[in-house]
Amino acid sequence: MQVTGIGADRQNLEMADTSYIDSKKSWIPLTGAFFVQLLVTGTEKAFSVWFVEIQYIYQASASATSGIAGINSTMRLLLAPLAVMLTSIFGLQFAQYRSIALSISVTGAGFGAFILPHLVSFLEETYAYDGAMLMNAAIMFHLSIFGALFFPIPSDKPQDTEKTRAVAWKEFKQKLNWVEMLKDKWFMIFASGFIFNMMGSGPVTTLIVDYCLFLKITKNQAILLLSLEGIFQAVIRLSSGFIFSIKQVQNIRGYIWSASIFISSLAILAMCIVKDFITFALIMCVRGCFLALYIAQQTLITADMAEVIHDKKVNQAVGIAQFMKGIGTLIGSFLSGEFVVCFGLTFISLGYIKDYTGSYAPAFLFLGSMHMIGSILSCISVFVRNRQIKKFLAEEIEIKPEESEQSQTNVLEISRTSIPNDQKLKTSVLC
Repeated sequence: MQVTGIGADRQNLEMADTSYIDSKKSWIPLTGAFFVQLLVTGTEKAFSVWFVEIQYIYQASASATSGIAGINSTMRLLLAPLAVMLTSIFGLQFAQYRSIALSISVTGAGFGAFILPHLVSFLEETYAYDGAMLMNAAIMFHLSIFGALFFPIPSDKPQDTEKTRAVAWKEFKQKLNWVEMLKDKWFMIFASGFIFNMMGSGPVTTLIVDYCLFLKITKNQAILLLSLEGIFQAVIRLSSGFIFSIKQVQNIRGYIWSASIFISSLAILAMCIVKDFITFALIMCVRGCFLALYIAQQTLITADMAEVIHDKKVNQAVGIAQFMKGIGTLIGSFLSGEFVVCFGLTFISLGYIKDYTGSYAPAFLFLGSMHMIGSILSCISVFVRNRQIKKFLAEEIEIKPEESEQSQTNVLEISRTSIPNDQKLKTSVLC
């Protein structure tokens, strides 16, 4: 599941009761967002524990079992464009404290990665597979409760009902207009990088516990590895919002973000040669840090790619990026060997690499390589887009781009700070 809030447009902002923005009441939906992240991401991380049980109980292959996790993540991400449109009704909850709110909300995923694997393991040992699955379903039912904490900001001005409906319908049709973003070559290259990123990073957690058992590492130690990654993710997710909002970092945050993907891919490749628990723990800590930076700030970087050149198209940009992630997750979970039919499409199952070779090392080699390709695509597209932004703003304020390097730096800085708040992202929750 994914919950994403997009900033209201200027007219909606004027109609809203601005006393709600950055108020104590804004922390109510933020609390809901935190726990949604905790449950959804934590459950996905905990599937690595379910993976072993499902294989044993149903005598299923690694390819078929990994496909379950792929379908789950894919459905959540493919529905992201719809979620982007629907959640805009909640309006702008944070303005001054937006980066802090974003960091807090995505920190829930880190806590979920730490708590849920241990909880699922305890439930399996206590209630066996069937009982644990029922208990897990009851826990996930709490998503309805936390979702109820989201509420739209009431208007403090009298509204013309017919005019409001007309404006709402016009805005809805604008949200469906994706043509402008789809025609942007460099944004689509950037978005396609998410396909490779998710092909590389998405299935890794699913395979961790079974891979540890393959290496003669105990199940409890394997769950501890997931918890270590979760702890580091929680810390980095919380702090990254503060770091990326620093003025000196804003002009280069796209490159820092791309570098975090590259380092995360190196950590995945290192899993191919790991032999003992200590080495694996160090790798998981490194991956937790840089994967958290990538996930926590992907919405911000996507907004940077869209908000200057494509005015008021940030919501479409985020929707396209999440849709691409869904495609990447599906392909990553179904790749290399055995054909599986899913949603009418034929994909190849990643788990078959292990079934065919008898080792997970080739699978992690494939995953790390895909993740690395995604980082390269991201870095190239960010570099080109920064140059385009400099040129675009230079034309707008009648500054020649070739005057000086200082002028170019100032122009890019304007692009990060001059966009009105109502056109930028508000609290966003991305898994």
